[in-house]
Amino acid sequence: MITPVRRSRQLLAAAATRVLYYVNPGDISIRHHWTDARLRLHSFRHRSYWYHGRSRERDVLQRIHQLVRPGDFVLDVGGHIGYVSQLLSHLVGAGGRVLVFEPGSNNLPYLRSNVQPLRNIDLIEKAVSDRAGVVALYEEQLSGQNNSLLSDYQSFQNNCQRLGQMTQTHAVQVQCTTLDDEIERAGHHPSFVKIDVEGAEYQVLCGARKLLAQDGTALMIEITAQAGKVVQLLREFGYHVVSTTGEQVNDDDIALGNYFCLKANDPRCTCFDGSLSAT
Repeated sequence: MITPVRRSRQLLAAAATRVLYYVNPGDISIRHHWTDARLRLHSFRHRSYWYHGRSRERDVLQRIHQLVRPGDFVLDVGGHIGYVSQLLSHLVGAGGRVLVFEPGSNNLPYLRSNVQPLRNIDLIEKAVSDRAGVVALYEEQLSGQNNSLLSDYQSFQNNCQRLGQMTQTHAVQVQCTTLDDEIERAGHHPSFVKIDVEGAEYQVLCGARKLLAQDGTALMIEITAQAGKVVQLLREFGYHVVSTTGEQVNDDDIALGNYFCLKANDPRCTCFDGSLSAT
């Protein structure tokens, strides 16, 4: 049940959003809340970054801090405007390397600007799925965070309704690759992969079977579609799936959201307070 106070806050937030839509300064720069790097963004479309600040997905980012170490080779699949990319660059340091994948024309101008000063980042302007080639990407003008390879991406419609902003998507043709192909080109095995691809999680994992078959890679996946199939595939390769709070989840109680995935022999399992045991 929504309390009167909470309802009042929701109405005030909605009113402020409508005002900001018409009266905003456009592109601005803020300081990254975890690294202090300069982050270019749009004051309205990307407002969640400056509005929520360090509290935005704090549990996810704290876990990433625990899993990524100096000198690591890591992948950021779905770079958006580069907020997590900048964090990964900071964590791996000068001796590490970050591959960032992002196909969206609405995100790339910001992403390029935000990663250009970081010499340990390589930006690959492609989508990631289960095959290489040309695919349709459905772009939106809400925030760029809902770009999807799915034409009927339900989470986007839910977000529009929640924010009271209805907008359409339009299809653009983009280049697509697979993680297995890109890892082979890179010549290194990643220690950590972040996957945030708006409903195409299962397809990305299907294109990473060689990666999943090997040990040593922890995953962070935002699951927003085909949750059961995603978890089943991960378990076929020996992965355990845990929530951001460290609780191991089962196939039948998986909800949409952010999850970390490790194999039981990964020493980083100790980051999850005993819910996974290293062997």
